[in-house]
Amino acid sequence: MKTDEMYERLVDFFKEYGSGNPRVLVDRNITLLRAKQDNTEKEAVALLYEKYERKITRLYEKNEELLAQVKIRAKKRKRKREHPEPEIRKTEPEEAIPDMTIGESLVDAFKRNWDMYHDAVTNIPDERWRTGDIPYLTPARIVYHVLECVDYYSNPTSEGYVWGHRFNIDWEKNVTPEQWPTKEQTKIYLEEMMKKFDGWLQGLSDSDLLSPEKAFPWTGKTTLGRALYLLVHCRQHMGEINAELRRNELPRIEWR
Repeated sequence: MKTDEMYERLVDFFKEYGSGNPRVLVDRNITLLRAKQDNTEKEAVALLYEKYERKITRLYEKNEELLAQVKIRAKKRKRKREHPEPEIRKTEPEEAIPDMTIGESLVDAFKRNWDMYHDAVTNIPDERWRTGDIPYLTPARIVYHVLECVDYYSNPTSEGYVWGHRFNIDWEKNVTPEQWPTKEQTKIYLEEMMKKFDGWLQGLSDSDLLSPEKAFPWTGKTTLGRALYLLVHCRQHMGEINAELRRNELPRIEWR
């Protein structure tokens, strides 16, 4: 008897006497025999059939119709085994692209940026806020500079802006620690600049963002380029802050 017919007879046997999916039961028993005796699938089918042969034979006595069905299924199994169908790989459904404008995407990116700066003002130890191992790497100084630039680049024109107007400090010059903004002053400034900058972004359409940048041409060819220029600038200085925190073995600001 050929292997495929023995296999299909075993399926009928387990359907009659087993509990569960008969083909799964047959395959499981074949796998166990192969694992124990290190034999081929053909040999395992023959051994399993031999084990239950008497009961299988009685199952087909005086049942020509069932036996005919076995032979048909055996031929189908043989064809399927010799000419397997190409596997159709299932692909995961693509996630829907959020319905956002360019401006809304930028607001989202800057929100993570603002959150990092809020954490910096909140979490840097008070004794390290207005001092640094070198004057440039003073956290209060760096954050003050970043916020001034946010103030500057969210204006409609590059002309007329007075640097240092907020605290009467030129960030590029060395001053005494007491002259740098306190944490509380910086938090207020941060909140104001967040609202100003996000309001500017939200007032721009995608067409506006892709229009030529005329007010700050060194930031890029489009208004979108101006926003990205500022985002990169903010991230650069956050990197400096984190590098200094790492060097002093202090907790760093979580990157977002």
